[in-house]
Amino acid sequence: MATREILPLHERAKVVMRMLRRAADRNDVCPGNSVIATAIGAASPSAGANIIAFLESSGMIAVERGRTERIVTISATGKRTRGTITAPAKYRTRHKIVSFEWTSARDDILMEAVANELDFEQAGHLVGTDPEICAARFDELCAAMGRQAA
Repeated sequence: MATREILPLHERAKVVMRMLRRAADRNDVCPGNSVIATAIGAASPSAGANIIAFLESSGMIAVERGRTERIVTISATGKRTRGTITAPAKYRTRHKIVSFEWTSARDDILMEAVANELDFEQAGHLVGTDPEICAARFDELCAAMGRQAA
């Protein structure tokens, strides 16, 4: 079985935003987690939920969650995916949408975690944020460091 290559965070965000805009423009339902995960090259449906949470925490979308569906509103246009939330989700969302500030200590922890071959989910637990936010910060740090990061 061939392994899939997951896209970098900024590419994943672009792919998912295109999917969500298309669904909102066509008045379609919001794509499910497994459809999103497949589109970004991830094997686990949780990657779909994680990128949605990242886009939501970034302010690019607003999400209304039901027990079996979600409605996404595109912040830039105000357009929404089709759906009606008849029974709101009765669970606490996994992803906290709170202000999070990167410090040099958190950067050090993130880079040390990556150097020790931890994934972004594990690194996120160490620094206290979402794996997608860790991946985005890692991309920023690598871009700033250039060849030194390789």
